[in-house]
Amino acid sequence: MALHAFHDYKEFLVHNLEMNKERRGYHGTLAKAAGCHSSYLSQVVNGNVHFTPDHAAGIAHFLNFNSDDSDYFVTLVMHARAGVPHLRKILEARLEELKQKSHSLNHRLQENSKLSAEDENRYYSSWHIQAVHMLCMLPGLEKVANIAVHLGVGQDLVFQALQLLERVGFVVASPRGGWVSGPQSQHLPRHSPLCATHHLHWRNRANLSLLGAKTDALHYTALHTISKNDTEKLREMLVSFIEKSRKIVAPSKDEEAICVSLDLFKL
Repeated sequence: MALHAFHDYKEFLVHNLEMNKERRGYHGTLAKAAGCHSSYLSQVVNGNVHFTPDHAAGIAHFLNFNSDDSDYFVTLVMHARAGVPHLRKILEARLEELKQKSHSLNHRLQENSKLSAEDENRYYSSWHIQAVHMLCMLPGLEKVANIAVHLGVGQDLVFQALQLLERVGFVVASPRGGWVSGPQSQHLPRHSPLCATHHLHWRNRANLSLLGAKTDALHYTALHTISKNDTEKLREMLVSFIEKSRKIVAPSKDEEAICVSLDLFKL
């Protein structure tokens, strides 16, 4: 479970130790990284003793946290140690700021739109343009006629999409007469007014998938009542999943085009 899902650094330490309980000597290694004895780490985890910011910095370095995660962990320790309400309030504001920053996929993925405003509007104007972009990566679907049949749309629509995709560098003409994926990629920033349109296009496509009732499709909808803290944990799990999924997708062999949709919202 990612760090930002925790509001207490001791809960995170307990979780970390539990996740690594099969690693021989891990408790002592973690204590050494913090710059304390193993017995002191046990007192911190199980009692009222607290780490110092120096201890926290050692743990953050050992766990290979980035700068924001290191800041969050050290601030959690400072918040736990704070003796006056005013200081706790200041530190709580900093923790919330870091948490909101971590929720931003733009920040986590470190990507922004590479398109002009006009091209971005056209690229996200219809689901089929992005679908054509993806299908150009698949062997056997490089040509206009094949893409049109696969998507169930007209060839003129596919060709117009390819003209846009070629101009912005998302596809290039193949010497064999088709189209292949180009060097550019795209991530729509969360603050973009096109975000809602983009998500709606693919939610509508998900509805078509539901009607098709394909056995290899996966659709999941659930309503829950849970604590605010657990809502944050679920959000962090989903964001973490997105990060990990992109690391799988990047080197993966192009064999089929898929759509991944994730929803988490308050009622």
